[in-house]
Amino acid sequence: MYSVIGETFYYVGKEQFYCFFVSENQIQEILRKEGFGDVDMKSIPMDPNEFCDAEKVYFLSAKVENVH
Repeated sequence: MYSVIGETFYYVGKEQFYCFFVSENQIQEILRKEGFGDVDMKSIPMDPNEFCDAEKVYFLSAKVENVH
């Protein structure tokens, strides 16, 4: 899986879209709570600009441990 961390908005052309701000800790905590283990998360810092305010892009892999 990949996505961004710390983003509240981004633009596609002239259309602005809003996002729910999430942190690395929140993502890892939610995955563990939902039964994923071996969470391996790598992130790359981004420079916020006029098109998006993301702090980082991340790449993540995890294994299902507990099936509900």
